[in-house]
Amino acid sequence: MAAALRAFFTPPAGGPFSNRKLLQIFLPVLAEQFIANILGLVDTLLASSFNDAATAGVSHAFIITNVASAVITGLAVGGSVVTVQFFGSKDNRRASDSARCCLVFTLLISLLCCSMLLAYPAKVITLLVGNVDRDVLDYGVTYLIVSSLVLPFTGLFSACTATFRAQGNTRIPMLASTAMLLLSIVCKFIFSLVIPLGVLGAGLANLIGSAVTSVVLFAFMHFGRLAVSFRRGSSPFLEREMFLQILRYSIPTAIENASVQIGLLLVQRIIAGYGVVHSAAHGIASRLQPLSYLPSSCWGIVAMIAAGQCCGAGSRELAEKCVRHIMRLSYAWMLILNMLWFIFADPLLHLFGGSPETLRLAKQLFLFYCFCAIFMYSTAYGLPQALRGAGDVRYTMLVSLGTMFLIRLGAAYLLGTRLGLGTFGVWIAMAIDWAVRSLFYLLRFRSGRWLAHCIVHS
Repeated sequence: MAAALRAFFTPPAGGPFSNRKLLQIFLPVLAEQFIANILGLVDTLLASSFNDAATAGVSHAFIITNVASAVITGLAVGGSVVTVQFFGSKDNRRASDSARCCLVFTLLISLLCCSMLLAYPAKVITLLVGNVDRDVLDYGVTYLIVSSLVLPFTGLFSACTATFRAQGNTRIPMLASTAMLLLSIVCKFIFSLVIPLGVLGAGLANLIGSAVTSVVLFAFMHFGRLAVSFRRGSSPFLEREMFLQILRYSIPTAIENASVQIGLLLVQRIIAGYGVVHSAAHGIASRLQPLSYLPSSCWGIVAMIAAGQCCGAGSRELAEKCVRHIMRLSYAWMLILNMLWFIFADPLLHLFGGSPETLRLAKQLFLFYCFCAIFMYSTAYGLPQALRGAGDVRYTMLVSLGTMFLIRLGAAYLLGTRLGLGTFGVWIAMAIDWAVRSLFYLLRFRSGRWLAHCIVHS
């Protein structure tokens, strides 16, 4: 048994990614993503200490800003596909050129998103979430306005961290996220106890933390001695062909990311019609989701780095073997972590305020999520990261759009509203969506056609 397990978790022979190397990339990514999600969790905890209306309002605003953040992050991640493959081919100058183009494009779009949300915060909430109670809308508008100002710094931060990861350096993004968390927590303490500002204070703390850390990270990326950086050197500031290549990979990834968040927004709109208790329970359970899926999400980032560097070096067969190995590691981590949440769900849920009915429903939703995540999250959301790393961004985009809007939303309405299952029915629709995604991505991976989209050696 021990020998079989050892063979099962043995990395591909002759590859650059030993288990030690993979863990060196994975653990900082895990810490970084955990810290990033803690910020949103702290906001929900602060909001729920007031009342269900505050929890629901922050939840509505949070998922709207998540749509904008998903677009911005998608642009940075999509652009880094080009960077990671040039880095894998040892062409650091071209990798730096692509990183610089990615930075400029990401910043422009983030400023546009910020301006749109600042101009019409109440209308955006009403349009995307639906008609909600007045007090819920007031809390949502307050949090949305402040969160909109974070978006340009999100663009700067995402472009920097994506470029670091393309080089296999996940330690610096982790340290930056740690600094952001600590600074935000200090500000939240000040704005909640010293100068009580409620929901506004939670948003301001995020703004300060994001602004300071992203500017420092940019300075390190621009002036530090790195193989790939934003420095111009002898290259043009923006090279037209490189910029167009960045667009080819950034836009599909951004659309894919946004489709997930827009779908969640429309789901939120369905749930808002079920009342404040359902909205609050959905908001709490949604904020706990990262505690379940983080390992798989982080192994997906590792898979993207490994696949991209192998494809850039021309080792397509090795890319496939590395991705298979990383998926095995992902499943193992997901099984262990989510079994723990079945044991500790009650103490975790009681960190939140809210009525007993709200917490009871939130527990049901969270445990259902953990169960489904063990079996399907790695293939539904981790595996497509590897496909993107090889440049197969259009296929993942089409699958994401199709499953979200044709399957999840339709099943959510049917199960939640027509069959009267409420919020739990909506979450069952999520599991159906994951199952279909997993099938499409597994078929694509087994066919080998995802390897035909490598950028550097295509």
